[in-house]
Amino acid sequence: MTEDAFWQLVETAGPTPDRVRAALEGLPDDEVVAFRALLRAQVARANDWGVWAAGYLAHGGMSDDSFLDFRFWLVHQGRAAVDAVLAEPDALAGLSWTDEEFEHAEDLGYVADEVLTARGTSVPADGVSLFADPTGEEFPEEDRAWFAEHLPRLWARSGGL
Repeated sequence: MTEDAFWQLVETAGPTPDRVRAALEGLPDDEVVAFRALLRAQVARANDWGVWAAGYLAHGGMSDDSFLDFRFWLVHQGRAAVDAVLAEPDALAGLSWTDEEFEHAEDLGYVADEVLTARGTSVPADGVSLFADPTGEEFPEEDRAWFAEHLPRLWARSGGL
């Protein structure tokens, strides 16, 4: 699976685990493995303190586990969304989301594993650490002025912390 094919599948299926599963079930094992590797690489790429700050503000707080789920959700918004938020975390304010999407965000990370396991295919190790320390500078969780200054559009949209 090429990176372009990965993004096409993600953007077609959207952030819906059942639609992602249906798309993956139609692929051979090597393509599902490649999808999984590309997904995990993009989720690792989004492991940045600025992205975490944006997610934290948007959701009124975010643990490390929730941040992982948020990154799965973000990748399933598509290439343009990921690139925009990585370039400028405040771009998250321009995306739309529902509480239901976030409830299923964790599931998005395991769909490929489930498809492979259901086929009796072992899930390969890929060496990607999804819980590595984020890149960039840690944000001050309790500093409302910092959020207002660094994420002004998201601050306005969320109504603050």
